[in-house]
Amino acid sequence: MSVSPEERSQSSLATIREDGYVNLTALAQAHNKRVSHFLELKSTKGASKDLSQQLNLLPDQLIEVNKGGVPEKQGTWVHPKIAEKFKRWIEKLKQTPKTNEEDGVQARLHHSLKGKREVSHPVGFIDLLTPSQIIEIKQASQWMKGVGQLMVYGQDYPFHLKRLHLFGGVSTEKKKLIEQYCARLSIKVTWEN
Repeated sequence: MSVSPEERSQSSLATIREDGYVNLTALAQAHNKRVSHFLELKSTKGASKDLSQQLNLLPDQLIEVNKGGVPEKQGTWVHPKIAEKFKRWIEKLKQTPKTNEEDGVQARLHHSLKGKREVSHPVGFIDLLTPSQIIEIKQASQWMKGVGQLMVYGQDYPFHLKRLHLFGGVSTEKKKLIEQYCARLSIKVTWEN
């Protein structure tokens, strides 16, 4: 991870050991994220496995969890390449900010359907993934963005139903138009009440 001398001196950013390992706990806290959310991603596990083989290191040599002892040494410490992946993950999250309303809709839908929220994909994050559906949740005015995401994500989940779940007010005519275009692309449209 490339860090300037100024950044290196700022303890709020991250602590970097002499061997280059980065305190991911400090980085995550600086971005209001949880280390566990990043480490549980399939893409993170895959990248860690690949890097482990490439560098001929055991996985626990790439990701070290230190509990107790000296406070400066506590936390999750990761290889610089893993820290770079974390940085890209944060950047992706910032590129697609969610509204509070969208978060609420996603939480309700997740509660009723289960599945997994914010599933990492090489080009973004799937809002909700169930065993049979890929679901993108969007404000109605952003419906075309959701269509594009479903078309791309659907290539990796060919047997899943592509579903666009929309919220926010639109006219009856606009609803019909959205549903017609989506039907041509085999996308099911549902609406938040």
